[in-house]
Amino acid sequence: MQRIKLIFEVAACLSLCLFSSGAVYADDSAQHKLDARTASAVEITKKCNEFTSKAEHLIAQADAATAKTNRLNGAAKRFETNVAPTFKRLKGAQLAQAKQMYQSDLNQFASHVAAYREHNANVRQQYGECAASRAAYEKNKNSYLIHCKEFHMEDLPPPHVCVTMEEAMSNSESAAGRLKSSVKKLVESQIELMKTEGRLNAAVANSANVDKDVRKQHELNLKEQELAVEFAQIQEEHKQLEIEKRTLSASGVRTTVPTVRAKIHKN
Repeated sequence: MQRIKLIFEVAACLSLCLFSSGAVYADDSAQHKLDARTASAVEITKKCNEFTSKAEHLIAQADAATAKTNRLNGAAKRFETNVAPTFKRLKGAQLAQAKQMYQSDLNQFASHVAAYREHNANVRQQYGECAASRAAYEKNKNSYLIHCKEFHMEDLPPPHVCVTMEEAMSNSESAAGRLKSSVKKLVESQIELMKTEGRLNAAVANSANVDKDVRKQHELNLKEQELAVEFAQIQEEHKQLEIEKRTLSASGVRTTVPTVRAKIHKN
């Protein structure tokens, strides 16, 4: 009888030990899951805050780039209007002024082209940064969805760390939406600028003879001036011949003096 009692006591002790170890194991498992949930929430919150901060910076850059795009577009339209003015036949001060204006426009256009190229390079870089940032946001959002599916339960309120995570995710979603809107405006303005630049380049190509025409007029005027000087010299020589003719006629010598009649025809 004593032996049976001892066996029951040992069995009870073993059962208690097994129950206690099971409870400890369950507690360890629960703690491990809680630690994993906390670590996941902290990491997701960190990524959200990093994206939100980066997005705010990119939004400011995109808005500034859009404003510059619009300014360049306005400048390109002004060049498009003035790139091929109709030159009347000019000379003297008017021709000099026309050449000066043309050179000034040429210098401004060169500056515009340089600014346009630099702007395009910056926009491409910014667009690449926006795309990379958007990809990071989507990856973090996917981690958030997995976290919610794995750890969140409808009947249990989330711990404080998850509340912070949800707030951070909400902020990052808002920043992502505003960034998308800013990038959309930038892309639309860039497309409009490229259209204007295309028309401007076509206008410049079509008016490539403007500078040549100005030089032709200048060269023509120089030729006219040379001819005028030559004509004046001929007239002076004619006067000298007339004087000599009268002198010789008074001396009884018959002479034949060529008549000089010439005009400079200006086309």
